[in-house]
Amino acid sequence: MAINPATLKLAFKIVTSAASDEKTRQVILIACLVPFIVVLLVLSSPFAIFFSTIGDGTNNDSVTVMNVMLELKKEFVEKIHIEQNDLSVDGIHTIIMGSEDNSIIDNSSDVLIVFAAKYNVTDEDAEQLAVLTEKQVEKLRKVFWNMNTIHSEIESISEKVTHTTTDGKGNTIEETKTITTKVKTIYVDCLSADELASVYNFNSVQIRVMDEMKKSGLGLLVTNNENLFLSREQIEEIKSSIPDGMTIERKEMVEIAKSIVGKVNYFWGGKSNAINWD
Repeated sequence: MAINPATLKLAFKIVTSAASDEKTRQVILIACLVPFIVVLLVLSSPFAIFFSTIGDGTNNDSVTVMNVMLELKKEFVEKIHIEQNDLSVDGIHTIIMGSEDNSIIDNSSDVLIVFAAKYNVTDEDAEQLAVLTEKQVEKLRKVFWNMNTIHSEIESISEKVTHTTTDGKGNTIEETKTITTKVKTIYVDCLSADELASVYNFNSVQIRVMDEMKKSGLGLLVTNNENLFLSREQIEEIKSSIPDGMTIERKEMVEIAKSIVGKVNYFWGGKSNAINWD
């Protein structure tokens, strides 16, 4: 949530003036500053990539890094489908490298971790990742396509086939033909962070930071994030599992909340200027 600078300044003035001595003021000052210092440290660290937005950070409709990753994953799947819809061949096989069930591996989290380690964890020219510029987004896309590749091979297979027919006099006639078929094999490779760390020749510090980012579990924010909203069917399924003992008061509260979805936006301080919505 954004913090109003004027409100913050006023609160700081009231708290410090309320202190009766210098030691108390120092304690209050430290208590106020520590959370902000922690936030600043996170925003300047590689972990900021999991929460970053695109642009100058002032647009209310900011695009998040999760949106970017979702678009990249869709683009990746579309490219695979284009390869699979090749009408110039007689047969197509798709092989997902490293996948036990031959399903596409979602390495979105690894992509962000590699990107952060490459462009934030450096001795010189380290980039902030809290708000990505368009230039940084292009770098992110490049990392994604380095880690998600598609290539195909077409093999021509020739086979001799013998057909037996009978002519009008009842004589058996054998005819041998050579039939050539084209078989296309699509290889899809979704590399892990460790695999690309070797390609990028990461140093020990970058590898250690990558390990810490993987242990944090924050990568789950961008993995399988298509289902960010519930469908009407999913909502009805949840409602059907509500216990029979649910009181009417609780149900009414939920119904009232549902009735103003899309009508009441977030308000600074929790108060709206619109009539009937306070």
